[in-house]
Amino acid sequence: MLQRAGASSGPSSELRRLVEEEDGARSDVAALLHDGENALEASTTEGVTRGSAGREPGLSAGEMDEESLLGTESRNNRAQDSSKCLGPCSGNVSATAVGFWLLGLMNNATFVIMNAGAKEIFAEGVGGVYLANVLPSLFVKASAPFWFHLVPYHVRITLCAALTVACLSTVALGQSLGVQLFGVAVGAFAGSLGEASFLAYSAFFDGPTALTACSGTLLRLSKRDLWLMPVLQMVLLVFFTANGVWHFWWNQSLLALAFVVGLLGGAVYVHGYILISREVAPERKEFALASASLADTLGIMLANMTGIIIQGCLYAVNDLTDEGRAPAFTCGKNYD
Repeated sequence: MLQRAGASSGPSSELRRLVEEEDGARSDVAALLHDGENALEASTTEGVTRGSAGREPGLSAGEMDEESLLGTESRNNRAQDSSKCLGPCSGNVSATAVGFWLLGLMNNATFVIMNAGAKEIFAEGVGGVYLANVLPSLFVKASAPFWFHLVPYHVRITLCAALTVACLSTVALGQSLGVQLFGVAVGAFAGSLGEASFLAYSAFFDGPTALTACSGTLLRLSKRDLWLMPVLQMVLLVFFTANGVWHFWWNQSLLALAFVVGLLGGAVYVHGYILISREVAPERKEFALASASLADTLGIMLANMTGIIIQGCLYAVNDLTDEGRAPAFTCGKNYD
């Protein structure tokens, strides 16, 4: 009996030892989970503190916490897969993508309408209309980094809508050139305010989706490609100017090249901002997207000034007037 008891005590001791080891392991796991919860709580508190500096005026503490958590989650998602697209290109039509696409369409409509109707406003100086349609943008975008954080997004967008209505009404009903050009300038102010605001706001969403409704994923461009496209645009500028002088190509097939010019400009615009969205640190992205819009405005302004000179010289070379009126820039030609 003693021998059997001694023999049976071996497995019991072993079983007891295994149970004790399992209890110890569970204690270790519980301690690790506790430490992890403390670390998460500390990280969340730090994120909330950081987020409070960049939140819009008027947000409550609860809204601030939610905004901070959402921003942290968004940054983590971008870090895991910066090329991931959440919009139509993934097969699911994203409300965010559609929303930004509609905002961009409506915001840019006034700019396009004013340029298209420039000849009706100031026939002999369409370049002047183009300048009126861009100079206020230069002021808005150059000053935006110094005051955008003081004006909430919803206030800016409401102002854009009101100014757009004022622009269209003034240009349509204005009886003098000065009044109509003022209306064009009002529209330019509204458009630039909206553009810079929407670009900055896209920093809080998936970059490519918000900026282009996933159109950017159709053709991903590098920095080298982006430098090449303006060079191609310059080549086409020289071609169209030479064609305006010597008339070696004059049928409707020229529209195809004009379409290419638009594609090049649009591609540079879209992919430039996509590169910023992907490469700039999350905490600087909102500022960078709004500030970078100044560059395209400077380019447009330079192009408009160049257009006034080219138009005047082409009129002079071809002995043209606009219903007897000389162009704003005569290129040295005497129209008397």
